[in-house]
This record gives sequence, structure tokens and C-alpha cells, in this order.
Amino acid sequence: MPKRIATIVLALLLAGRAAQASPSVRDGDIVFQTSRSSQSAAIQKATRSPYSHMGLVLFREGQPYVLEAIGPVQYTPFDKWAARGVDGKVAVKRLRDAAEVLTPEAIEKLRVAGTALQGRPYDFAFAWSDESIYCSELVWKIYKRALGIEIGRLQPLRTFDLTDPLVREKLRERYGDKLPLDEPVISPAAMFADHSLETVAAPDTLSSFLSRVDHLIYATPDLDRTVAEMERLLGVRAAPGGQQPGRGTRNALISLGPHSYLEIVGPIRNSRVRASLRGGFKVSGNLASWRGRPRERTWKVCARRPWTTVCLSAR
Repeated sequence: MPKRIATIVLALLLAGRAAQASPSVRDGDIVFQTSRSSQSAAIQKATRSPYSHMGLVLFREGQPYVLEAIGPVQYTPFDKWAARGVDGKVAVKRLRDAAEVLTPEAIEKLRVAGTALQGRPYDFAFAWSDESIYCSELVWKIYKRALGIEIGRLQPLRTFDLTDPLVREKLRERYGDKLPLDEPVISPAAMFADHSLETVAAPDTLSSFLSRVDHLIYATPDLDRTVAEMERLLGVRAAPGGQQPGRGTRNALISLGPHSYLEIVGPIRNSRVRASLRGGFKVSGNLASWRGRPRERTWKVCARRPWTTVCLSAR
């Protein structure tokens, strides 16, 4: 059982590191995120996509920046741009034939096309003009004008899902009763789905799950032995936690990321108190407790064996 648990923990450790690391990007990459803006939820519902904001990666003085339409069209350091999205999650797309197409000369053309639109105000009406620009329009026009490449299909506004109350509310804010239903629109979803692009990096299921996990509990009849065995299997030594004399237990901890950890718990030797954990669950033979983050709705997944119970708690 320790080997099986070690495999799970190793996967979570790697996912935790991946969740914290910035994806590797190149000039010309197109990046997507779920923004925290007031219109983000409406865009997601109308386009049936989790991505509501995007930009174009271009390096400046050796550092990656994102050219984006947010307020005025501007350059934002990539790490700052990524952190602004929900959970810091970023999807990165790249032309499938980038090695042939995105030559230094082509990258320079992208820069020139971007410079021509830099400083333009944000287009809250999603009109197809250069007077103001929205995020996907910016990237689409840069690629089209610089390299003649159309990424994603323009759609009339009427073809989006406009039935949700939140979407209708945003449309009324922008247009009143006169909706420009035939206005051509390019959405982040349409560009994300375009077959000319390949996925370079995307929020993976495991790291996304880990971001919602508070901790995993591994109950063992011999804490010291299990800590030594986990160190042998993982190369990571669990840090001493503490004792819970009233419950007859003590623990050791392994960090799985910025907000998650593995708790290895076992009985205090020679304790007269029957080992137990808070939450109404006993560890006298087959079940360890689980915990979610404070004030969050939680659920549990437990694999049960005598003294080798694993429980995940997540919001």
C-alpha cells in the first residue's frame, strides 16, 4: 500500500509544481485565460467556452510580454498577465507550422502590426473597426494583417448563445434594445478551436484538481516507519507535525503545493487514548477523517483498508 500511496503523492507533487510554474512561451504564441472582468461570465456563456480573454506573446528585451486589449491596447509582462486570470491558469496555443512560418522576419511583422494598434481603447460594443479593439479582434487582425493568416471564423452576433439572462443583461447595457445581430465577431472560443493551432500548454485536470484540494490523510499504525518508507520511495522527508494527545495521534506533513499537503497520521505509542480524528471518524482500524478548507463546501473520496485509509478533501 505505501508504494501505491507514494505513486499518488508523487503525481500530486509534480502537479503542484506544474501548477506553480509558468508555461514556456515563444514569440507569436496565443494565450488564453478566464478573466475576472465583469463581462467574463457573459462571454463564457455566450461562447460556451471557459476562455474569456486572450492576447499575443511577443518578447521585449528578452522577456515575454502579452500584447492585449484591456483598456488601451498595451504590453503586459507575461507573469503579471497570467496571474490576473482565475487561479493563474493559462492555455497556450501555437501555429502548427510555427517552425516554418514564424521566422524572425515574420515575428517583426507581427510587432509592426501590433504597434499600429497599440493604445487603442477597449471596444465594449465588439464592433468590427479599428477605432476601438477587443481582445480576440486584436490578435486576429495582427495575424491577418502581418502574415495573411486568419485564425478562427468570424460569426454574426446572432449565432452566439444569447439566451442566458446574464448575457441578455450585458447586451442591454451595451446596446439597449437595438442589438447589432449581424455584426461580425471573432471570439476567443473560435480562435482557441481553430485547427491551425496546436495546444502547447493547458491547465491539466490533475493540477486543477490539486488547486481545490486542502489535504490528503494517510493513516498508519507506525508513523516513524511510514515516514521512512515514504522518504525511500519519494526522496522527500515528511516534516514532523505535532501530537494530539486528546486524540491519541501524532502526524508528519509533506507539502504538495502552495495550499495543499499530505498528512501522515499514526497513534502515539503507549498512549491510553484510543486513536481518533476530529469529524466523528475513528482511525481505530479502518478510516481516517477528512477536512476541507474553512467555510467551503467539501466532498470526500476515501479508499479504505485497515490503517491505510486515504481521504481527499476538496471544495
